[in-house]
Amino acid sequence: MKQFKALLIGMSFELTVAPFPLLKRANFDVDLIAFFDISARDASFRKVYCINSIDQLAEILLGLLSQSNYDLVVVGDDEMLLNILNSNISAELKKQILPISSIDGMRHLYSKIGLSILLKNSGIATPRFEVAQNEAELLSFAGKVGYPVMIKIDSSGGGVGVFQCNSLGEIFAHLKSYKYPLLVQQFIAGDMLDLSAFYRNGQLIHFTYSKFEKTIGGSFGPSSVRSYQQLAMVDGEVFDELRTLGMVLSAHGFVNISAVHSIKDGRRYYFEADMRPNVWVDYGKCIGNDAAIAINKYFTYGQVMAYPQIINPSYPKTLLIPHISRLSFLDLLLNKYCCWHYIEGYPHIFLQIISKIDRGIIEFSIHLIKPRVSSSVWSKLKCLHSQIVIRIFTWIK
Repeated sequence: MKQFKALLIGMSFELTVAPFPLLKRANFDVDLIAFFDISARDASFRKVYCINSIDQLAEILLGLLSQSNYDLVVVGDDEMLLNILNSNISAELKKQILPISSIDGMRHLYSKIGLSILLKNSGIATPRFEVAQNEAELLSFAGKVGYPVMIKIDSSGGGVGVFQCNSLGEIFAHLKSYKYPLLVQQFIAGDMLDLSAFYRNGQLIHFTYSKFEKTIGGSFGPSSVRSYQQLAMVDGEVFDELRTLGMVLSAHGFVNISAVHSIKDGRRYYFEADMRPNVWVDYGKCIGNDAAIAINKYFTYGQVMAYPQIINPSYPKTLLIPHISRLSFLDLLLNKYCCWHYIEGYPHIFLQIISKIDRGIIEFSIHLIKPRVSSSVWSKLKCLHSQIVIRIFTWIK
C-alpha cells in the first residue's frame, strides 16, 4: 500500500490532533507543527516542531515544503487559520497550506459574514441576514430580520459571541459583548446538523451526517452527544448540496459544516463552514462510514464520493455517540450513553478521563474531608494524592 505524507499545523491540541488517528489509518506518515507542548503527549508523529511565533512558522514551512512533498496539509484550528491569514506569508505559500483551492477562496475563512455573503450569492440556502456596522444598524436590522434573531460576532468558535435575542430588550442586554461588524441573522427552528466533510479541489470525498442531541456551555455551544446516521440512510439532496458547497467554498481539505433542518419547511439552511476539522472528525468509523477509507481511496485511486451509499450491515443504521472529553464526571462514572465503549482507540482519552475523575476527587475531598481532619493530616493526604496521580499519568503516557 502506498505511503502518504501529511502535515498538521495548529494552536489547539485537541483540535489539531483530532484527525491524527484517521490519517494514520489512511496510511499517512504525519508531521506536526505545534504551538503547544507535545513532547510528553505523543511519540507517534514522524517529526514534531514546537514553535511560538508565526515568523517561526513561515521559516519552518519554507524549509519543509521545499524538502518534503506533502500530500495533505491540515490547519487544525480557527486561531491558526486567522494567524496565517493575517501574517506576511506570501499568498502562494498560504495557498499551499490553507484548505482552499484558489486564492479567491480566502474571503470566507474564519468569517461568518464572509461565509453568509458567499452562500447567499451562490444560491445556497442560508438564514436571512444583514451586516450591522454600528448600534443603530443593529437595532434597525434586527427589526427587519424579525424576532427571534441571532446576533453573531464575525469571528469566533464554540458558540462564543453568539446570542439569540427574542426582543429589543435582550439585544440591549448584550451590548457590551458585541464587536462590530455583526451578523444579524434569522433564527430558524429545527434540528442542528453536522455535515462535516473532506474535499479535494472542491470535490466531495467524504462526509458524516449527525444531529446535535446535547451541547455544553449553552444552546449554541459545542456538542457533547450526537446521533449519527449511516450515509446509506441520507437523502441524495444532501449529497448534491454538499457537492455544490464544496465548489463554492473552493474547499480543499476538512470542512466543519453545520446546518439547521427547518421544522417549518423541511429545508436545510447552511450557516457554518469552518475550514478545519472538528473533534468529531473520526467518529464516522463508529457507524461504518470511515473517513480514513474514503481518504485513502482518493489519494490512491482518485475515487470521490458516490451516491447512493451501501448499508454497512456490521453497524447500526443510526447510533447515539458521546464525545468523552465533553461529558461530566458523573456521566463517565455511570457509563451514560455507553461512553466506555468509545474509550479504546482515541488518543489520550485515558488522560482526559483520569483528569475528570481527579477533579471530582479533589472537589469531594475539599468539601467533605478537609473540614474534618487536621492541617497536618490534610497535607499528608495531598502529598499521597499527588504521588498517586503522578504515577498513574506516567503509566498511561
